[in-house]
Amino acid sequence: MRAYNLSDSLTRRIKEQNATWLSEKMGKKVLKSYIENQDKQLTINRWANIIMGVLLFICITLIVFIIRDNRIIKNKNRVSSSLIGELSKYKTELFDRMSEHPDKVNNAASANDKASATDDKGKAVNSGETVKTEKKTDSKAHNEEYEQFLKIEKMIFEKNLFIRTKLSRTEVAAEAGMSTSHFNAVFDKYSQLTFTNYINNLRMERAAKLLKEKPNYSIEAIAQECGVPVRQTFYRLFSKKYGMTPADYRDNI
Repeated sequence: MRAYNLSDSLTRRIKEQNATWLSEKMGKKVLKSYIENQDKQLTINRWANIIMGVLLFICITLIVFIIRDNRIIKNKNRVSSSLIGELSKYKTELFDRMSEHPDKVNNAASANDKASATDDKGKAVNSGETVKTEKKTDSKAHNEEYEQFLKIEKMIFEKNLFIRTKLSRTEVAAEAGMSTSHFNAVFDKYSQLTFTNYINNLRMERAAKLLKEKPNYSIEAIAQECGVPVRQTFYRLFSKKYGMTPADYRDNI
């Protein structure tokens, strides 16, 4: 019995020791894993803080640049709006003076040809009287065509032909009392723009004037009055000509 009790006691002690050793080993393993997880979490948090700091710095920098650019754009738009109004006013005054002094239109028409006529004078002397006569004839024809072009511009502006949604060269030629072929020849020679772009420019000039004079009108209503019923097309044409949207132009006014 003593031997049995002794053996049983030793067995229990060995089991307890083994349990203690296993518990310590498992505890160390769990503690090591916990410490490693904490280190990983700290590393992740550190990198997250660095990335967030960099992103915050970038955002603040972008906001500063955006605010600065917006101020620059607003200042440019304000100056542009003022210039647009002045140019529209000067154009109206120009056509008014053309109406008051029609005799000066001829002088303005021939001003562009004086230099070329002077340069061609020496060549005409060397080439003979025939060439000289042809030069004078061409210069006179040129003056008459340019005078016709100025009258066409004045007529389109005064009658507001450009506010028609669908305006063709034939309609303008009929209003001017000339054939379509002759109108095309004169217009293409002096306008330096296609017919569509020329009419759209007049429409946008009228739009700028209405945006200033009629602040209670909606932009859609102004687009209708300018002959551009499609809102997207109106915004595109206005932005293309003046570098700002109609709303921005109205705000600056």
